[in-house]
Amino acid sequence: MPAIIEVRARLWNATLAEDYLGVDYAEIYAKARLEVDPDISQDVSDDEVSVRTVAVPDKRRGSVDPFPEGWIVLASVVAGLVVLVLLSGVLWKLGFFDRHLPSEEEDDDADYMVSAHFEKVKLNGRP
Repeated sequence: MPAIIEVRARLWNATLAEDYLGVDYAEIYAKARLEVDPDISQDVSDDEVSVRTVAVPDKRRGSVDPFPEGWIVLASVVAGLVVLVLLSGVLWKLGFFDRHLPSEEEDDDADYMVSAHFEKVKLNGRP
């Protein structure tokens, strides 16, 4: 009594279109072999089969342009510059870029240090 074994597989068009951009078609080779218990007598001449499948990707759907259009790049650059200017303006208004110079009062205290007893002691032993 003959037995028919059918093997089905799926190949996504997106896989062909994205991974193989410059390829017109792909050849897929599959090999199948049937092994049964050696106690069963059978004709072993047709226990192996090889199949070649030619897959042609649909270029219209799923194709990816490797370079974006020029207006997208220009719009992205302009948007980035606007965000940079706005962020810099906000930081400037908040005083982030202001330089703090020590006053003369703070300069006089620079000659002092705090000792272990938490009292001011003149540096280099000068009172």
